[in-house]
Amino acid sequence: MEAVALSKPHDIAGLIAWAKRDEWRGTLAEFIDRHSAKACEAAGIDVEEIADVLGEDTATVVWGAAFEDLVAIDLPGNRNLADDYLRRRGWKEGVSAREYIAGLRRATISLYEVSGLVPGESMQLRDLVRGGEPVRVTEKLGSQGLRQWDRIATRVIPLREGAVISGTLMLFDHDTGEALLASLRKTRTKAPRDVAAIAQEFGIETDAKTLADMMTPDLLLAGSAFMVTNLWLDAGLNSPLRKRLVS
Repeated sequence: MEAVALSKPHDIAGLIAWAKRDEWRGTLAEFIDRHSAKACEAAGIDVEEIADVLGEDTATVVWGAAFEDLVAIDLPGNRNLADDYLRRRGWKEGVSAREYIAGLRRATISLYEVSGLVPGESMQLRDLVRGGEPVRVTEKLGSQGLRQWDRIATRVIPLREGAVISGTLMLFDHDTGEALLASLRKTRTKAPRDVAAIAQEFGIETDAKTLADMMTPDLLLAGSAFMVTNLWLDAGLNSPLRKRLVS
């Protein structure tokens, strides 16, 4: 478990500041808690102690994962952080920043396999959940800290000048990556049955198979972003090195 230093292809300081406004601050705090509480509870620490236990870099990655989830998700009442910001303050941003924010709004986190590394320039990413051909992304700093066949969780953002990754990247060891893939498969199988059972309680006629057909990989990943962060964080909190340091 490791946080890899990343370049910042676009300045989104305005969007970050917007997330800290009164109208969004509480929701962001809820997302941070959702992305880390399960792992922290298992390790017997508070969310606020992540930086003390694993360092500021790890705490920043957790914050970034929760923030990007908030940027991409649709909240009740058709509320969305990115849409709200672009509607009310988008005129202050340049074309490239608006394009990046809109791309992050549509991007979904996934687990990728790294190949074709060109350190300091780019890398290829193969989506281990959705499949398809590898996508080459431009990434300066992150490509220097990775190795061939590493597994990372991030968001790929297609732009006019070529694809990039978001500012949050989580490096997974093989076992934790396999655990994540297994959890996603289990969720895809279990969620439609649970929803169908609840619908029937309210007299809504549906069935698990119909709902399963609607559970696309994108929809599955969009609802499982918090699971990705918690598994990554749990691996760090339970690493042999960390256990030796605190024993």
